[in-house]
Amino acid sequence: MKISVATRGARRALTLRFPAIAVALLVMVLVLPTAVRGAGGSQSTGGVPSSQATPDVVPDELPEEVENVLPEPSSIAVYAYDCPAPFGGDLELLAANCVRQTTAGSTFDIFGPNFMQTYYGMVEQGGLEAGVYTIRSFVSPGSTYPIVFCSESQLSGNQTAPQEVVVYDGYLEWNLAAGTSLSCDWFQIPAGAYDTGTILVNKHFCPPIADFDAYGADVYGLAENCQEPASPVTFTASRNGTELATQTTPGAPNYAAFEGLQTGTIEIREDLPEGYGDPIVHCSVSDELGNDRAPLTQAQVDNDRILWELTVGDVVFCDWFNVPAERGTTISVVKITCPDSLGHDVDGSDGFQEACTETTEGVSFKLDGASTGNPGEQTTDANGQVTWSEMEADHYYLTEDVPSGYGRPVVFCGYYLPEALELERTYERYEVSGENRIEFDVADGQSIVCLWYNVSEDWGSATPTATKKATGTPKATGTAKPDATAASTPGSTSGTTSGKGSGAKPGDSQARPRPTATGPASLTIRAFRCEAGYDYRADDADPEADCTERPDDVVVELEAVDAPSGQTPRRADTGDGQGEATFADVTAGDYDLTRIGLESEDTAFVLSCESDVRDFEGHPFWPFATVAADGSVRLSLVPGESLTCDWFEVIAEETGQS
Repeated sequence: MKISVATRGARRALTLRFPAIAVALLVMVLVLPTAVRGAGGSQSTGGVPSSQATPDVVPDELPEEVENVLPEPSSIAVYAYDCPAPFGGDLELLAANCVRQTTAGSTFDIFGPNFMQTYYGMVEQGGLEAGVYTIRSFVSPGSTYPIVFCSESQLSGNQTAPQEVVVYDGYLEWNLAAGTSLSCDWFQIPAGAYDTGTILVNKHFCPPIADFDAYGADVYGLAENCQEPASPVTFTASRNGTELATQTTPGAPNYAAFEGLQTGTIEIREDLPEGYGDPIVHCSVSDELGNDRAPLTQAQVDNDRILWELTVGDVVFCDWFNVPAERGTTISVVKITCPDSLGHDVDGSDGFQEACTETTEGVSFKLDGASTGNPGEQTTDANGQVTWSEMEADHYYLTEDVPSGYGRPVVFCGYYLPEALELERTYERYEVSGENRIEFDVADGQSIVCLWYNVSEDWGSATPTATKKATGTPKATGTAKPDATAASTPGSTSGTTSGKGSGAKPGDSQARPRPTATGPASLTIRAFRCEAGYDYRADDADPEADCTERPDDVVVELEAVDAPSGQTPRRADTGDGQGEATFADVTAGDYDLTRIGLESEDTAFVLSCESDVRDFEGHPFWPFATVAADGSVRLSLVPGESLTCDWFEVIAEETGQS
């Protein structure tokens, strides 16, 4: 039997688990007049009564005039649940977190017209006359006053939504009409659960780091300077892993209020806005009368959350400051030489990637910013790569000193977000001038990589020394570890370039799909740990050979980029003895993968990834991706894919292993 649940703005379906036979009896039981049935002749359809009453002998048939005046039967059903907390009286949370009692649970007495019966664990009683009934419960050991929701339904099909009712000292009184079924969910609350406190969160937005150093300021400086226009932010309160309440606040002076929280360790988690780094949180504690209990204290922040030890009667007021993360721009070139037989007539980026696979060392590139000046020339390294890091947003000119014997190059560029795995990046062709130069715009926090192909001027000239295949392993020497905020969408210039060759946009990759697959995907993270202080960018570094420890204490969290507010991310760990963490049955889409507990001074990177659906042979970076300062990296999963990535981490020398 399904009853519609509506409480405090939320409606859902709560299935009350009536046995099918009990439901039938509740509706169809024959009600006899008191004179015929007699006191004690009631008929029970469920529960465990303390004694079994025997109905009087009745005739097989009643006179027609008597049958026509018999009232419709009524029924009462009560189901008891054991709850870990009161959950603010929210029926959705109570239904989701409380456990149905068995026949060994609470004791109930029901009194009504010519009726009295005792039940254990639950009540399912039909064949009742209309009238006023009293339901009395005896509180289970270790419990306090219950929370009760009741609803009514009629044989006609009309039904009321469950509403919370008041129970006085274990007694509930109800006027039961003829032909009405009363159903109540009786939630037993543990003793001490109403020993509660309150946490208030006052939200502020700070200006960019370049304008105000929020992390170096005290709470008074934060209060004075962090008055940027606010936008709605959602906070969630949890206890022992159970979500208690969710609040959305537009920002100061309107705060998120978590009242009636059971005492103990409370987690307050923010749905961190895009483009913001770790928040700064200062909290003070008073009692319900406003008397100070504890001075203003800076709370320990773990990425997007704090833990607070709440005691009885505490009113905790937290000023929560969001700080825009520092952002930078990376400009990279992967230099590739094409075979002498190849001309300019190859079809698109994919065609060049298939035909041209040799990266080239020793080729000079010059970068000029229209307003930021010349950051200098660089020469491609042994992996055919040059990189300029921590650049400002600007209009840039990139020029190659073309080797002798080669004509005008062919160039494809793609925008990307630095912490993303870039499994689906799109490369657009850029017009190359007579000076072997291209130009493009880059926004703050946006990065661009250009695949730069040299084509022989006469299909037979000298070829610069080719050193390594462009198979996704050019070293990103000098590339700064990306900040977590690079996950935010770039500004109005995102995905565009000025002049001809414009239209590049973030998101795509040269990962070429294999035959189409369907169904859920899976992700496996193979964890490796390097020695403290290990420099994986050193010329003689070989992480695969050097970093052989398979840690069993790595915890990773997987959260969909478009996950609904309040949804708890999935977690997995490497405690399987093999150093691997696996997420099975994952819906295809974009995800943020975060290493829980990675310190800001530690370093992590994804060396390589393998898929049974996609081909990453042409991926232009080594390592495959660097990990943001907050321990996160963005990746995508396609239907039916099994994606396996090798995760390496280097613990800073001064901290030891985490």
